[in-house]
Amino acid sequence: MSIALKSLVSHKLRSFLALLGIIIGISSVMIMVAIGEGAKKKVIEQIEGMGENLISVCAGEVVMHHGRPRTLGQVSTLKLKDARAIEEKISSVAKSAPTVEKTTSVKYENLTTKTIVMGTVPDFFSIKNFELQSGRLFTEEDVRVSKRVAVLGKSVEINLFENKSPLGRIIRINKIPFSVIGVLEPKGIDALGQDEDDRIVIPLTTAMRRVFNVDYLSTIYLQARDEKEIESCLLQVKNLLREKHKLVEDIDDDFTILTQMELLETKKETSTTFTFLIASVAAISLLVGGIGIMAVMLVSVKERTREIGVRRAVGATVKDILYQFLTESITLSLGGGIVGIIIGILVSFIITKTTEWTLVIPWFISIIALVISTFIGLLFGVYPAKKAVDTDPIQALRFE
Repeated sequence: MSIALKSLVSHKLRSFLALLGIIIGISSVMIMVAIGEGAKKKVIEQIEGMGENLISVCAGEVVMHHGRPRTLGQVSTLKLKDARAIEEKISSVAKSAPTVEKTTSVKYENLTTKTIVMGTVPDFFSIKNFELQSGRLFTEEDVRVSKRVAVLGKSVEINLFENKSPLGRIIRINKIPFSVIGVLEPKGIDALGQDEDDRIVIPLTTAMRRVFNVDYLSTIYLQARDEKEIESCLLQVKNLLREKHKLVEDIDDDFTILTQMELLETKKETSTTFTFLIASVAAISLLVGGIGIMAVMLVSVKERTREIGVRRAVGATVKDILYQFLTESITLSLGGGIVGIIIGILVSFIITKTTEWTLVIPWFISIIALVISTFIGLLFGVYPAKKAVDTDPIQALRFE
């Protein structure tokens, strides 16, 4: 062991160059994994922020396209009576919020913008985790009498009113006047990439009768009483809606039920694939580093041929020579791995503190990195060690 370490210390530049490939590879893998884990954590937080135990019943067929739900066509089969039936007949549903929404123009004085206008009920705000920043939310009474009141998302408030308070002011949605009664706390971009603050929420009956003139819903948001009941709730909702819509066995659903778990799995798959691809590129550095170690060790064996002969002549066994060169190789690789881990952790910490990115390094990744480093040293050190062992002692003593 001491002979191996003395050899490495006596050739500092060569040892450093051999370490460099491993350092770059390990630190790159650490940083890429940290980025991927940080992205997963953010996605989970975003999806949890969309609502607790949330189930979305959407009209028509919804498919996931690049991690986002897309409705195929416009379907008018989801009705208000469906939402009432779900809340009345399915005990695992704590709350429901029938919703109709469209992107439409909104005007205040000379300013006009396009935004999502949602007609819904008061339970929508608690189901979707919206908090009130100022003013008030509309009530069940406002819904019952189809009152023309509006609650603004933060982006709409900024676009229409800039630095002025919107409370009590009149805006026009599709030329219909509405009084602004409240502003929601900002939520930012959700897990689907949509701006949660770019919306106006109005009473459901007002939206259906006065603004959009429709008798159907876009979505019914449901909140299950318990996370464990979500699966059974899905099945009950599906069976109830198929019965209500008179869908026989061989006819597909005219609605789509989405849960947070489906969104989470889709986002996780995308994030994992991205991390895997980037980490694969970083792994090439490890391969290059391993080849560098093997090249350095082969040069070392060549330069120390006479030393090997002398050691064999004074009683060193084949096992001793093999152990010496494998020790040098593993020491180089493991040393590079430790330095790479330290650099990876430091860079991840700096990125987290100086940018909006959050990098998360799982505790087990450092152990995996050390195991990989050791394996590379062993793998790429075997051939040079074997070359050293195969050296004929008599020929080695004659080598100049």
